[in-house]
Parts: sequence; structure tokens; C-alpha cells
Amino acid sequence: MLPGVWPGAWMMRKVAEKNKLLPPEDLFDICKEMGVNLWPCQMTMDLLGISPEQMVPNLGSPAGAATALARMSKSKINLFI
Repeated sequence: MLPGVWPGAWMMRKVAEKNKLLPPEDLFDICKEMGVNLWPCQMTMDLLGISPEQMVPNLGSPAGAATALARMSKSKINLFI
């Protein structure tokens, strides 16, 4: 594994390519252009040993489920994955 590179990113790119979907980086760019707020899951990051520095630049700060739900309660559209 390359330093600072999580193998899940490679896997996501391969699955996207296999299914003829845009790579994750392109999907993030589209989300940013649309003004979507993305908050990585703090618990998932902790469980997988992922540091904020390893995440895609310009994401929101990591949030736990309670924080994400509180933020989403003020939004018209929500998606919790």
C-alpha cells in the first residue's frame, strides 16, 4: 500500500470502471458544483484507521451520526449512507 493511500479508493475506482460509472473524484466534483455538503463518517474513519489527511480534499469535517442527523434536520434533502 502506498503511504497515505487507502486501498478502498483503488477498489472504488475499479468497481466504477467495471460498471461504466464516473470515478469517485468526478462524482465529488459534481457534488461540489451542486453545493452538496459531504461529511465523512467519523466512526467509519476510526474503524478503518483513516486520517482526515487521507480523505478527498474539501470534504466537510468528519461527523458522527448524531451530528450528521442534527445538521440534516435543517436541510430540505438528506441522504445518510
